[in-house]
Amino acid sequence: KQAFGLFVYVPDVDAHWKLVKRQKDVVATDPQTMFWGDRTYDVVDRDGHRWTFASRVAILTPEQMAENLKTQVG
Repeated sequence: KQAFGLFVYVPDVDAHWKLVKRQKDVVATDPQTMFWGDRTYDVVDRDGHRWTFASRVAILTPEQMAENLKTQVG
């Protein structure tokens, strides 16, 4: 059961992920670049809290986001 979740921006999400993966008491997804221009990954800590860490990799227009979403889904 998830108690709460946080969305946190970090300078380098891939470097942050490497540090988190060393912890034995967390479960982390692999980083991925999202259609809106952030690179993110999720962590569930030992207390069941979900953390999403992100870095902005591109500043996109709404049109670019819509096109990326079509490509990602389709």
